[in-house]
Amino acid sequence: MSNHSFETIQQCITEINSLDLSKISIEDVDQRIRKLMNGYKVLAFQLNPGIVLYRGILYTSKPECYSDIIYPPEHLARLNRANLKGEQMLYASSSKKAVFYELNVQVGDTLVLSTWLTNAYLVFQHVGFTKSSLERLGCSAIGGRSIEAEKEEDKLVSNFLSENFCKKILATDDSHYLITNAIARIHMQQNDFAGIFYPTIKLNGDDDNFAIKKSVVDAKLLTLDRTEFIEITQIKGDKYQYRIIDVANELIDSKIKWLSPKKSWMLSDDSKDIFYSDDFGEVIAYDENGEPVDPIC
Repeated sequence: MSNHSFETIQQCITEINSLDLSKISIEDVDQRIRKLMNGYKVLAFQLNPGIVLYRGILYTSKPECYSDIIYPPEHLARLNRANLKGEQMLYASSSKKAVFYELNVQVGDTLVLSTWLTNAYLVFQHVGFTKSSLERLGCSAIGGRSIEAEKEEDKLVSNFLSENFCKKILATDDSHYLITNAIARIHMQQNDFAGIFYPTIKLNGDDDNFAIKKSVVDAKLLTLDRTEFIEITQIKGDKYQYRIIDVANELIDSKIKWLSPKKSWMLSDDSKDIFYSDDFGEVIAYDENGEPVDPIC
């Protein structure tokens, strides 16, 4: 339970909300968020081995290396929700649709869609799952996703953290990332935590996004299951259709071994995953039951 009275928490929140983020350092913001969270406890979640995560990166041509599809190099690591500029973090989502929404893909865009599996028990902190935050995002399943604190003082803290971390941030107002980064670094400060997960901002909070520490990726606690180079071919309402141009099942000397199929497959964001095998130079696609999936050409 928070060590502060309800009135003290309100005062802390008022002070944070009045900050001019264009004139303050991350250390100052961090200090104020820590004061607000003094005594506040968060329930951590454990992901079992075998959990599927998806990561997408826009590319105009196929990348060649494993390093091209994990966290970005330091000089390309831009300011984001859970990392400062130059800090390396791997972002992934619990669904393909969430990836497309978060990247704001358009018809004709090409991207690498990589599928990852957890291969160890990973402990994550969470933020953003209060009822009020999910309502603000437009979540369609609030009852099954909301996580509420019991004490009024904790609810006040939790609502502040959730609504600020999951705020929709415009490119012209990226100073708010100082708030989200302070929240993230406090939640992830212990080495035991693999990262933080939160509701998908652009997909109305209906799925989950994961910010995963570089150290987790470097320790090979995530397995790259397969890599697909795809093109977005159609967007109708909230439905995405895409064409699979190339696929890879493995790495050789940290290089992506593209199979270069002579044919391609058309899928939608809610299609079940398909898998691939190289049968003497011919790439075969099949579903989770081992049934073949016909190509489009």
